[in-house]
Amino acid sequence: ARAAGLRFAIVPRLTAIKFPAAWRRDVYRDRPCHEQAAWLERIRAEGDLETKLLIDIAFDLWKPPSLGARVVRLLLQPWRWPAVIWRRVTSSKGRTIRKRLRFKGVSDHA
Repeated sequence: ARAAGLRFAIVPRLTAIKFPAAWRRDVYRDRPCHEQAAWLERIRAEGDLETKLLIDIAFDLWKPPSLGARVVRLLLQPWRWPAVIWRRVTSSKGRTIRKRLRFKGVSDHA
């Protein structure tokens, strides 16, 4: 941008939202932009969006972890825990990386 003669300026506004590829299935294959378009519209429409988001983040930090939900899941599905633990112990890093790449839509041959 600078090489094209554009200037960078600090503005007291939210101008972008980062969407980690690890959270978005097939992001590299499909290259969707609808999420960013929706957020850009929200940024333009809501004058106090930054304040609302910061308050939401602050409240989320104060929420205690949901121990009850984890206990209920454990009680309802105890047969899954050995498999989960075994996968964690035996999983190779290469397999995990390939699995994450496939999730993001990156070809195994890339």
